[in-house]
Amino acid sequence: MKTQLESALREAVHAILSEQQQQADIPVRLTRPKSQEHGDYAVNVAMPLAGILGAKPHAVAEMILAKVSWPAAVETAEIAGPGFINLTLKPQVWGEALRSALAAGRALEEAAVHAAPTAV
Repeated sequence: MKTQLESALREAVHAILSEQQQQADIPVRLTRPKSQEHGDYAVNVAMPLAGILGAKPHAVAEMILAKVSWPAAVETAEIAGPGFINLTLKPQVWGEALRSALAAGRALEEAAVHAAPTAV
C-alpha cells in the first residue's frame, strides 16, 4: 500500500512540475507519524516542491491534493502545519493486511513442516 501511495503522490508532483514548466527530482517518502491523530502516513513533499515553485508550502500541498488520484484505500488526506500531508487509510485496509499476513504465516509453517526431515 505504501508503494501505491508514494506512486500516486509522485505522479501528482510530476504533473505540477510539468504544468509549471519545471524539472526536478523530488523524493516522495511516506513516514509513519509519531502520533496516531496525524493519520497512518505523512509526507512533506510540498516543502521541497514549494522551494522550486517559489510558493508557500501550504499552497503547494493544496495543489498536490487537487492533483493526486488516491487508491480506494485512502479514507482522508489532510494538510497539517505548513505543508505536511497526512493520510488516513480505511479501517478495513488493516484487517485485510492482517489476514494476508496470517495466511502467509500459515503457508510458511506448513511448508516448514513438510520440508522437515523424517526420523526413522
